[in-house]
This record gives sequence, structure tokens and C-alpha cells, in this order.
Amino acid sequence: MSKEEAERFFDLLAEQKLRENESAMDMRQPSQYEEWRKKLNEQQEQERREFLGEQRFQLWTEYVKSAGARALVNELRTQLATTSSPLREDQVKPLVKALADEQQRHSAEREQNYGNAGQWTDDTPAADRIAYMERRAKLIQESNERSREAGEMYLDSIQQETLDAMLEKQSERTRAELVSWRAFLEAEERQKRAPGSR
Repeated sequence: MSKEEAERFFDLLAEQKLRENESAMDMRQPSQYEEWRKKLNEQQEQERREFLGEQRFQLWTEYVKSAGARALVNELRTQLATTSSPLREDQVKPLVKALADEQQRHSAEREQNYGNAGQWTDDTPAADRIAYMERRAKLIQESNERSREAGEMYLDSIQQETLDAMLEKQSERTRAELVSWRAFLEAEERQKRAPGSR
């Protein structure tokens, strides 16, 4: 892309995000979420395809889908740079591809979990919200395990240890978040049941 094309494309992305936020605020029924999300994605995809053309659109799509994986591999590369086993160039591309594939699978699972839960209201029982967060944490843990297994295909033992440690930190954050959410929701539920509460 030329500089001018890139600027116009980023303007399009910003405009799409603004429309998405406005549309989400207008949506009232949780049951409409799946249909709304599907239509929104189709519209955004069509606008991007028309702007970029088919070939550049496919390159853009692959780039976006691999963003999380590239960030993870870049962090891994940084941590390994001063060790006896730095990440080699020939390892990067297949590792990014394997991790990106896993992250796409995880994203679809998270989207389904969110869609099944619908949107919370003040009347949603704490038990339902906690169950949603527990499913979310379980999906993250399972994804981290699959990412670890993907790494084993391309990394030596030192590199794998570093990746495992990075993934374990993610799992620890998820577990801590779940504990915090559970405590908050249980306290909120007790407050609702307290005498004199509305």
C-alpha cells in the first residue's frame, strides 16, 4: 500500500469500530447477539474486501489472525536472545502458523461461550455468571496446553521450557482473575439478599 492508501484503510477500520460500538449500545436483546455479530462481520469483511481487493484482503486477514501468535513468538524470541538456544529464523514462521491456528480455534470457542451466556443483566444470578467465568478459564487453560503441544513440534528443550513458563503465567493470571470474579460476584449476591436491599 501507498502511504495514502494505508491512511484511508485505517480510517475505514476506525469508522467500522465506531459503528460497531454505536450498534452494540443500541442492541437491547441478548438473544439478538449472534445474528447482530454475524451481520456486522459480513458487512465489515465486504467493505475491507472492496477496499483492498481479493489478494490484499487475504493477506490482511492472515496478518490479523496471526497478530497474537506473532506477539507471543516475539516475546519468546526476546527471552531466548541471551540464552544458549536463541530462536532461529527457520523456527519462527511455522511456530507462528501453529500458534495462530490454535488461537483461531480458541477465539471461536470463546465466542461460542460468550454467545451461549448472552449478555448479563442486574438480574442474572451470580451462579450463572460464575459458571460462565469458569468455562472461560477452562477454555484458556485448554488453549495454553494445545499451544504448549504445538511448541513441542518446533522447539528444543530450552526453548520449550521458556514457552511453557510464558504460558503458565497466562494461566496463573486467568486463575487469579477467576478467584477475584468469584469473590466479587458472591459478595454482590449476598448484598442483594441482605435485609433491606432492593
